Amino acid sequence: YNLPPMKKIKSWLLLKIGLAALVVFALGVALAPILLKRYLPPEKVRSLIMSNAPKYLHRQVSLGEVSYTVLKGLELKGLAVSEYPDFKSGTFAEVRALQVQISWYGLLRKKVILDSVFLEGLKASVVKRSPGVYNFSDITGSTQPARGAGAKTSIAGALGSAFEVNMRKARMAEGEFRYRDAMSGD
Repeated sequence: YNLPPMKKIKSWLLLKIGLAALVVFALGVALAPILLKRYLPPEKVRSLIMSNAPKYLHRQVSLGEVSYTVLKGLELKGLAVSEYPDFKSGTFAEVRALQVQISWYGLLRKKVILDSVFLEGLKASVVKRSPGVYNFSDITGSTQPARGAGAKTSIAGALGSAFEVNMRKARMAEGEFRYRDAMSGD
């Protein structure tokens, strides 16, 4: 027998393994949107957001359209969060479009890590009520006089160690930010 040199066999084997990995990756990218839309349709994502956000934000939330793709991530359109406790008290923040991309590598480590966030048309209103107390203090976990002593659940406490805010990129287009000091009137 005349066997080929070992270098040719190794390079041919590495080429086959590389091509197989590339095909598996391409199939995963192609099938991911189909599987996501089948097992987690946008309507279900919307209902999950609408049912859970008020529990952790202690405010009313309104949401328009929900969509997602593998490349763009999750996109929420027409998202608004009320002042405490509801929209009769005003709107704390609203955004025309919010895109969030999650790190796939983080999901493999059983962590939800935000890779990038894009806000379009953000309008936020921050009110300083007293020294160290703002209209968002109840969201961050600190107490707010209007809430009472029994409700101290915060987003960070509710999500626990499975949530890690580690953004590679954050962008905003067409934003408006209002600040008011209720004590001084500025």
